[in-house]
Amino acid sequence: MNFETLKKKVGVDLAIVISYKKLSPEFLSNLTFDQWLKVYDKAFPGSELKATALAKMSELTTTFDQWLEVYDEAFTGSELEATALAKMSELTTTFDQWLEVYKKASSGSELEATALAKMSELTTTFDQWLEVYKKAFSGSELKATALAKMSELATRNWQN
Repeated sequence: MNFETLKKKVGVDLAIVISYKKLSPEFLSNLTFDQWLKVYDKAFPGSELKATALAKMSELTTTFDQWLEVYDEAFTGSELEATALAKMSELTTTFDQWLEVYKKASSGSELEATALAKMSELTTTFDQWLEVYKKAFSGSELKATALAKMSELATRNWQN
């Protein structure tokens, strides 16, 4: 069976997994991040292909969400996990992205503090201020600011 027939029968991602060792380097070099992600998902745990797919994903990653995928799949404590988190923080532009960085940063780390500060700069809603309030140190200026902003937002159109 040739690759095209196999692809029609099982889909391109599973066809790549099945015939990986027979595929040309040129074909493999043209795969996108999303295609490597699908290969990664279908590859057998602990296989050379799974490791290769993750490495290729990290080479092709350009967005926060892609780096988040790499982070989530990297081994805990690995250099790849640290690189993914650093790249995520470089690409972060929204409250929700900074919240994701905060959750993944080591407790007490400089990155955790930076993420919390950036979250507070981008906060516009009651629920976002509540997140900042919950994460800010007890007695800190940031916790007091979050509480004041929540009060302001909660009582803005207050009717007794």
